[in-house]
Amino acid sequence: MITQTLEAQKSRLLAELKDAKAQLDCLRSESRPNFKMLNYYLEIVERNQQLIDMIDCHLFGQAQSHSGRTKSGSS
Repeated sequence: MITQTLEAQKSRLLAELKDAKAQLDCLRSESRPNFKMLNYYLEIVERNQQLIDMIDCHLFGQAQSHSGRTKSGSS
């Protein structure tokens, strides 16, 4: 049951990640992008990717890092 819950959460996060990346592409194509929105979507991409990595680690027993996740205590 926990596995199904984690897989459902991962699917939701992947969908959000795809949407956030699409929004980033649109913002980046603008001549004068809104930097607050760019930062917002960049943070969503980073957060969701970290959560997906943690879910994969739990489901498969190994870390599957896609980015440098070594944050020095800052959020």
